[in-house]
Amino acid sequence: MEMGKIKSMTGEPEEASRLFSQAMDRCPEHPSISAKALRGLGSVEGMLGNYDKAQELLERSARDAMTAMDSKGMLLAHLELGNVFMGRGMFEQAIDHFSKCAAGFGPVQLTNVYMSMGVASASLGRDSEAKTNLENAVRLADETGQPRSKAHALTSLAEVLIRSGQVESAKEHCFRALDIVTDMDDKLGISTAYADLGMAEKACGNLHDSEEYYAESIAALENMSAPRILGLRKMELGLLLKEMGEPGKAKVLLQDSKELFTRLHAEELVARVDNELKVMH
Repeated sequence: MEMGKIKSMTGEPEEASRLFSQAMDRCPEHPSISAKALRGLGSVEGMLGNYDKAQELLERSARDAMTAMDSKGMLLAHLELGNVFMGRGMFEQAIDHFSKCAAGFGPVQLTNVYMSMGVASASLGRDSEAKTNLENAVRLADETGQPRSKAHALTSLAEVLIRSGQVESAKEHCFRALDIVTDMDDKLGISTAYADLGMAEKACGNLHDSEEYYAESIAALENMSAPRILGLRKMELGLLLKEMGEPGKAKVLLQDSKELFTRLHAEELVARVDNELKVMH
């Protein structure tokens, strides 16, 4: 179980999935262990963008946790379900799930609740609400010694600040996050921090700097199995290159991203890339 969690955090979903499955096979009669293993498997499927499978696993996890009288385990399953709803673009339902979890958690788990609520609020355009939640997540992550969560909250906060025009402050947050994730060799975190720096430079009109940061963001994902994130990064860089008047390079990246999204059955993203490619013909 613990090895599975580590592999999940370091961006090795296949290995994490194998370990969680092994944990389940070893203890079929223990609902508390199967609840944890199912939660791990569900979060991995969510990371891979397989939301139907993730939802089914997490609902089973919540039921097993109930059977084991493990209320914290049930809340953690619901927290992950909220993240699945976010992946599906169902942000109101996600916030509803996160709000239900908040009351039963201590400061360590509350960090993740604040972070997820901040990201969901930002996706709904409720930036001041998002900023408050993400600042709370940064503070709690600091107080409870959770550097990875702190870095994630800092990059999420940077995205909100870029949208509200506070680009220099956003860049500072990205560099703070980058220091943390580089020390931890967290490739997903490194990719996110560079992508947000790319977004910040684009907002300032520094398109060449932005291109370099997006390229760094994609390079960080090399040899990793994170198709959805890689697809998003390639799409972002493709759109930037299109804006820079480099349609040939842009088209290659957009077609790469479309291929990744098609494999994940991410219809909305496929449609978005198709629209961009049509305009280029």
